[in-house]
Amino acid sequence: MKRIFSLLFLSVITVFAIGCSDDPASGGDPASGGSMSAKVNGGAWSATNVQSTYQNGVFGIGGAQISGAENKQINISGLVSGPGTYTLGLISPIVATYAEGTAANVKTFICKSGTLKVDELTSTSAKGSFSLEMQEQNSSGAGTETRSVTEGTFSVKF
Repeated sequence: MKRIFSLLFLSVITVFAIGCSDDPASGGDPASGGSMSAKVNGGAWSATNVQSTYQNGVFGIGGAQISGAENKQINISGLVSGPGTYTLGLISPIVATYAEGTAANVKTFICKSGTLKVDELTSTSAKGSFSLEMQEQNSSGAGTETRSVTEGTFSVKF
């Protein structure tokens, strides 16, 4: 369980580091960062803010759909060597998280299984797709709720 929370923490820190960068070369510009969308449990999700990075073989992308006080985020980060299909899981070089809620009540999920397909990857952009099976995480460990993220796509600039 400690390892799961360590991976979750690392993923969240990576995404916050991406999102806090003022240097477009290291994290993308929110105004021109690209697009990211998916279906979460069958419902449409589309990021209103996208951040991404690719440095030293580490790829990171985070998207947030913000509507009033409600926020839904998908974050994927890890080792990507180039175009190809990558497997995600609890113990994988690529991790993913999903969070939803308000500042006062956030539910966090980690990827139990999934795929990241990178169709194009250059020093300045990436395109691809993803699907994720997520498991809720809380202070007691694994929660009972799940989220299925399907038909995920991204097109980003670094």
